[in-house]
Amino acid sequence: MKKITLLLNLIIISISLFAQLNKAQVSILLKQKGVAHSDFIITSQYTDKQTEITHIYMRQIVNGIEIFNVNPSLHVNKSNEIVTFNNDFIAQPEVLVNTTTAKLDYLTAIQHAASHVGVNVLQAMSKQFEKAKDGQITFNSEHPLSVKKYYFLTEDNNLKLTWNVEVFNPETNDWWNVRVDATDGSVLDKNNWTTHCNQHETCNRLMTNKTASVSLLNQASTQQKNKKTTDGTYHVLPYYFESPNHGDRELLSSPATTNASPFGWHDTDGVAGADFTITRGNNVYAKEDTLARNGFGYSPNGGTNLEFNYPYSRFKPARASLDAAITNLFYMNNIMHDVFYNYGFDEASGNFQANNYGKGGAERDGVHADAQDGSGTNNANFSTPADGTRGRMQMYIWNPSGTQQNVMIKSSSLAGLSYPSQYAAFGPKPFDTLTAELILVNDSTSNPTFACSSVKNDLTGKIALVFRGGTCNYVTRVLNAQNAGAIGVIVVNNTTSTTTMTGTSSLITIPSLMVNSTNGVALRSRLDSNISLSVSMIPPVQFDSDMDNVVIAHEYGHGISNRLSGGPLNSSCLSGQEQAGEGWSDFFGLALTAKASDSSSAKGIGTWLSNQPTSGLGIRTYRYSRNLTTNPVTYNSIKTLSVPHGVGTVWCSMLYDIMWDMSDKYGFNDNIYDPTTGGNNMTLQLVIDALKLQPCNPGFVNLRNSIIAADSIRYGGANKELLWRAFARRGLGLSANQGAVTSRTDGEEAFDLPEFTPINTGLYSENAWKTVTMIPNPANDYVSLALPDGTSFVKVTLYDLAGKQIAQMETSQFANGVARFDINSIENGLYLLKATDGVHVYQTKLLKQSK
Repeated sequence: MKKITLLLNLIIISISLFAQLNKAQVSILLKQKGVAHSDFIITSQYTDKQTEITHIYMRQIVNGIEIFNVNPSLHVNKSNEIVTFNNDFIAQPEVLVNTTTAKLDYLTAIQHAASHVGVNVLQAMSKQFEKAKDGQITFNSEHPLSVKKYYFLTEDNNLKLTWNVEVFNPETNDWWNVRVDATDGSVLDKNNWTTHCNQHETCNRLMTNKTASVSLLNQASTQQKNKKTTDGTYHVLPYYFESPNHGDRELLSSPATTNASPFGWHDTDGVAGADFTITRGNNVYAKEDTLARNGFGYSPNGGTNLEFNYPYSRFKPARASLDAAITNLFYMNNIMHDVFYNYGFDEASGNFQANNYGKGGAERDGVHADAQDGSGTNNANFSTPADGTRGRMQMYIWNPSGTQQNVMIKSSSLAGLSYPSQYAAFGPKPFDTLTAELILVNDSTSNPTFACSSVKNDLTGKIALVFRGGTCNYVTRVLNAQNAGAIGVIVVNNTTSTTTMTGTSSLITIPSLMVNSTNGVALRSRLDSNISLSVSMIPPVQFDSDMDNVVIAHEYGHGISNRLSGGPLNSSCLSGQEQAGEGWSDFFGLALTAKASDSSSAKGIGTWLSNQPTSGLGIRTYRYSRNLTTNPVTYNSIKTLSVPHGVGTVWCSMLYDIMWDMSDKYGFNDNIYDPTTGGNNMTLQLVIDALKLQPCNPGFVNLRNSIIAADSIRYGGANKELLWRAFARRGLGLSANQGAVTSRTDGEEAFDLPEFTPINTGLYSENAWKTVTMIPNPANDYVSLALPDGTSFVKVTLYDLAGKQIAQMETSQFANGVARFDINSIENGLYLLKATDGVHVYQTKLLKQSK
């Protein structure tokens, strides 16, 4: 009864606060903008609780069928006045239609689409299916599979009848939307709901042998229902540290926030007390997927006290720290959920929650986060279906290029010397460092060190030294040494380079490495001289992306940008050539880990995963910096940089500049949960607001305009000039032209600025004082202005961020050129301050706060 009453109360509150507009009301608003005689559906709408802006997302219809990704949107204030309108309507769409009848049935269309993306769906198509109310046919299969009829606007401006097939490829983890011509079965277009982010700009997948991993038991059955009122304790890397290179893990207690996760991180039913004692709850289910089974894998169990305190070593194979890695993945996903809840990524706007607690939006879509996923390396990805279908994150082990295994000599005059080596494709991977005496093999043949025959000398507990040669393969050599008791094998190549030893064998249980001929001969010369050698076989350094908070934030960020762009029920609005998804995701990671001291520094992304120092380049073309020498990208750079990461780098560079320009103006706020103060947090708020306002499939000019519109709505345009200057600095000035969003090469950059006219506060005056300073800021009782010599009178006016006058003070009393003003009677908050002597104007922001 308690649970039902709670939900009913929340629903009633939601409805009473934010009434939605119906289609007839929206049609009236569209007519005000000159749009008439166009049919549409409202795909989703919600009201932002902070700005009270109602976001209405639509899709155009012709002949009763939706037009794929023709998604106009209206954004209105509480008086139902339009503040932003993205007019994507096609004029007279009926004249562009090729046919009204599908010659191709949906089952054949599914086969065409699946074949195009390399998926076998014959078994899935034999399953039961249900026809949804909106015409979408969904199959009851292991992996997502559905189909729906749409019109699709082609590049030659024709509306072709198509089947849109949603199909998941379990081999590549790609979640495809494929448009198949309903007339001839040809594939016209496709987009991917899965965004990959590896160390290479092209984002190619690097697949591994799935059978090499050791199975871990599915421990879903160990979930316990013992209720607990407090949240858990987690030994993790705090969100403000990017990686183990940037800080140490800490033991954090009850980090969940009450507004975003009111029942803690382990709840799903909305009643006090944890529903799960593993790393599972309302916002995320974190688990291992080392065998790439895409199912319910192992999760650590914190017991009834929810204590997730596990050891972690960056110097051991990643598998040794699996519990710690899953815990960190669980923690960081929850942090992203809770932090961005404060900025407006909530239930109504499409966030990821199993239970929305009656606050609107579609539920049953908490993130499934897979740790140490076995389907690839040097990668991470996030799949974002529409609101109501769970998001999916996959995190991988990274083996950076240049990181090689080593053979370390432990004894003799060569002690401390190491030789680079390479893994065998067979045998255990990974393995712990192995130290033992080195013994040269002898198979009593004419080439006794090749180990092509049974080894005759006793190698029990030893590391065998074997030379390449003869007619046998690598597997035979290693297996013969293993059968003689060896616990490891070092194979000497017959050239001065090393190579991967190929082959497969389930019989081999010991590790083996290859060194080049020069180093191998040096080892043998010692053994031939009867010098005992103790050596260590050192596995490669492994970097687990589950321990890189920026990469986790980046992946989760794809979920945020995809859900907010075009509304929560449309995840296909970021597929154009100028789409900036990678830019937003980089920025979210940078914003969460930013420190005030970073203002003048350069930041790389993924430096730890790339085995680089914190000052390294990381996985982007340039480090992020306001310094144009360090980071010279401009709008034109998207023409030559890669898609999507290079394009994203340009957008993030602009946002990164704005964050520090805003921090210069308003100060830096260390509390990332507070969106109201600090230039860094205010920038993050503008980014989230702009994502809601921008059109479907925006280009860079659209992105710029949406940021400026967001500032106008939330801050009364107080940062208009700052924003324009930041954008123009990197070529996105007033005259910039984005061309078609389907192309990244037809745009034109520009560095010009608009003429800045005074807003109602008179902040942008041509007669601005250049030498006035104000202290302190933030202030709690008095502020002082140091005025130019000769000033005999000054009037100070305070405005709120919407431009409303709050207070006015004036004085002709100066002490050594300093005028002092009492602000004790003013409420805490952020204000616009304007000072004038009747001719000159000084303007700034003032933060009033308690002592």
